[in-house]
Amino acid sequence: MDARSGSLSLLRDGRTLFFNSKCPGGYGGWDIWQIRRVPKAANTVSPGSVPGSSLTNVRSVTSVPAAQTADVKVSTAATSMLVQAVSPRPADPNDWCLKNWDGEIRLSRGNYCGPQKKMDIHLEKDCRVAVSAGTFIKQARFRCESGSRWTVTGSLFREVDLGGDYALNFEATDSLFDECNFHKGGNLIISLWSTRWIFQNCVFSKHFFPENASVVDYSIRAIECTFHNLTLSKMRYKDDPAKQVQSRDLRFERCRFVNCEVPESFLATTVECVFDNCWFTTRRREDWQQAARAIVVNAFVVSTRTTMPQSYANGQLQVNFVAAAPTQRAGATVPSAYKAGRLSSPSIADTGPVSALGDTLPGKEKTTHRPGQ
Repeated sequence: MDARSGSLSLLRDGRTLFFNSKCPGGYGGWDIWQIRRVPKAANTVSPGSVPGSSLTNVRSVTSVPAAQTADVKVSTAATSMLVQAVSPRPADPNDWCLKNWDGEIRLSRGNYCGPQKKMDIHLEKDCRVAVSAGTFIKQARFRCESGSRWTVTGSLFREVDLGGDYALNFEATDSLFDECNFHKGGNLIISLWSTRWIFQNCVFSKHFFPENASVVDYSIRAIECTFHNLTLSKMRYKDDPAKQVQSRDLRFERCRFVNCEVPESFLATTVECVFDNCWFTTRRREDWQQAARAIVVNAFVVSTRTTMPQSYANGQLQVNFVAAAPTQRAGATVPSAYKAGRLSSPSIADTGPVSALGDTLPGKEKTTHRPGQ
C-alpha cells in the first residue's frame, strides 16, 4: 500500500478485503479494489463487482494464499500482484488534454503541440502512451516517471524534449524526430541500461541524446535509421566494454550518418553503418584495453564527399574505414525530406488546426483545440 490507497474494509468472512486506490490498472481516479484470500489452488484473477452497489469498476483479485498468511492484510507482494495481474484501465480519448497523464494515453492521427506556457507534461508511474501513424507533435516537454512506456508509429516529432526515470521504455518505428532531445531523468538507476530506447526505420536531425551518455543510464538500439547534422554522444562504458558495444542493448545497425560528428566511443557501437560527409573525433579515447575481446568496426565511408580516414587500432578496438558502395543498404526508407535545416514528411501534415496537449488540470474544462501556428 502507498499514499494512493486507503479506506480498508474487511468482510465478516475474514477472507475478503475492499479498499479504494488510485494505483495503476484501475478505471481512472479512485477505484474500489477487492482482494480475497484463497487456497493455493485457486490463485486466479477474475472480474468482480460489489453486491448491492451501483459501482461496476471493482476488480476481484484472488491472491495471498491462506497457507502463507495468518490474516488478511494488503502486503507489498499482494499489491504488486494486483497491479501486474489486472490490465490497465481503458484509454480516455481526451486524456491527452491533461497536464498529468496516467493509465493509457492514445494520440490519434492529428496535429498536437505542448502547453501554451511551455509547461511540462507529467507521466505518472507505468503510464503507457501510444502514438498513431500520421501524428505530428511539436514543442512539447514530457517528464516520465519510472515504468512509462511509449509506442510511436509513423509520426513526426518536432522540438520535443522527452526524459524519463528508471524503466522508461521508448519504441519508435517509421517516424521522424526533428530537433528532439531524449534523456534519462530522475534519480532511480540500476547497474546497466536504466532506460531503454529502440528505433527502427527512423530519421533524426540536429539533436539526439546528451553529449555524454553512460551505459548505466541508456540502452539504445537503432536499426536502419538516418541521422542528419548532429553530434553523437560520447559513450561511457562500465567494466568490460566488449560486453556492451554492438550488443542488443547498445547497437546502431545499418544506419546512415550525414554531416555528423562521430566520437570514437560512439563509433564502436556501429555495425555496417555508412558515414556521409562525417568527421571522426578522437579527442577523448576510451581505454579499450579493458575489453576482454577484440572489438571490430567496419565503417563504410562515402568517399566522394568525405576524405577517407586511415584505419587504426586502439587497444582491443580495431576500426576499418572502407569505401561505401553506391548500392550499400543503410539508413531509413521512411519518406522524408531534410531541407533548410528542417525535417519533414510528405505523408504527415505539419500545418492546420493544432490540439493543445496538457493544457488542462484534472477536474477542469478541457480545451481541445486552438488555431494552428
